[in-house]
Amino acid sequence: MPRRTGAFLKEFVVLFGFLNGVWIAVGVNPGQEFLSILRGVVESLAGANGAVEFLFTAIPLALLVAALAAIWRRGGWLGLVAVALGFVSGLYVVAEPRFSFGALLVALALGWFATR
Repeated sequence: MPRRTGAFLKEFVVLFGFLNGVWIAVGVNPGQEFLSILRGVVESLAGANGAVEFLFTAIPLALLVAALAAIWRRGGWLGLVAVALGFVSGLYVVAEPRFSFGALLVALALGWFATR
C-alpha cells in the first residue's frame, strides 16, 4: 500500500472519522475535555475576558477547517465521503455493530480509491 494511501486511511478515515463517531456514541469528547482544562488554566492565568472567549471559540473551528482542508487535499470528494461514512460507522458502533463494521469497510475502500 503506498504511503499516501495508508496515511489517509489511518489518519482520516479511521482516526478522524470512525473514532470521533465512537466518542460521540459513548458520550465523551476528549478534545472538548482537553480544551476545557486548557481554558481553565488560561483563565486562571490571564483572567476571563473577551480574547480568551474568542480564542477558545475559534480553536475548535480552526481545527475542524484544517482537518476538512487536509481531507479535501488528500482525497477530494470521495475522501470526504469516506471520512463521513467512517464517522457514521463510529456513531452506530454501539447501536448496530454489524452495520458499523460494514460501513467502516466501505469507508476504508472509498478512502483507498480516493487516494488513487
